[in-house]
Amino acid sequence: MGRAWLLIVVMTNLGTFAPSAWAQNAPGTESIPPGAIVTGNKIIVAEPARLNDAELNRHRAWHQFAEAHPDVTADLARHPALVNDHNYRKKHRDLDRFLAVHPDIREAMTANPGDFVVPVK
Repeated sequence: MGRAWLLIVVMTNLGTFAPSAWAQNAPGTESIPPGAIVTGNKIIVAEPARLNDAELNRHRAWHQFAEAHPDVTADLARHPALVNDHNYRKKHRDLDRFLAVHPDIREAMTANPGDFVVPVK
């Protein structure tokens, strides 16, 4: 009876302490950030895009203009090439003045209009 009782005590203690050992991380995984993707021996961590100050200021300036001129923004969304159309800019003097102050925005918009307006067909 003494050995049976000892066996019961040992088994009970194993059942008590074993789950905490099972819940520990595998060796070498302590430094993996939450949400990371582990592929073989590579760890892929997604980070937000980093805009430099010039890009951020350019997008802020465009955003302010676009909010104040929704009709021009809608036209440019349909036809991004209008940003370089002299006749269109003559009709929309605010756009012409804005692009005169921000020629880098005109160049960036010509190269990648989707960075400034959502294209509409």
